[in-house]
Amino acid sequence: MVLPCALSGRVSAATPQPLFDGVNSAVGMGFDARGNLFVAEWGAGRISRFAPDGARTTFAEGLSGPSGLAIAPDGAIFVASYSSDLIWCFTPDGERSAYVTGLATPAGLSFDRAGRLMCEPTKQ
Repeated sequence: MVLPCALSGRVSAATPQPLFDGVNSAVGMGFDARGNLFVAEWGAGRISRFAPDGARTTFAEGLSGPSGLAIAPDGAIFVASYSSDLIWCFTPDGERSAYVTGLATPAGLSFDRAGRLMCEPTKQ
């Protein structure tokens, strides 16, 4: 269905306002069921967690090129490592394990409707 509409006057976008300072090369992010925002910070080699009240904590650090990030319905956090050619799996408590290895610079992650983890490959 197409609905006709007319704009009169000039429309402009709102001025962007930063939500958080000090985020270093954010390349992947996702929300968990509790409303926490997880951000993969490529330049810092860490995953930051922002609580609904804005409080920031480091969820994981010492990561090599964290790129994509996706959160499973069960709360597991998957993070692609562009530099290490793998995908990590973190429990909601922060325990890390290698989920898949031997990939070629994985980047974006998401889940399909069936709950399968999807990875965006990059070309070399």
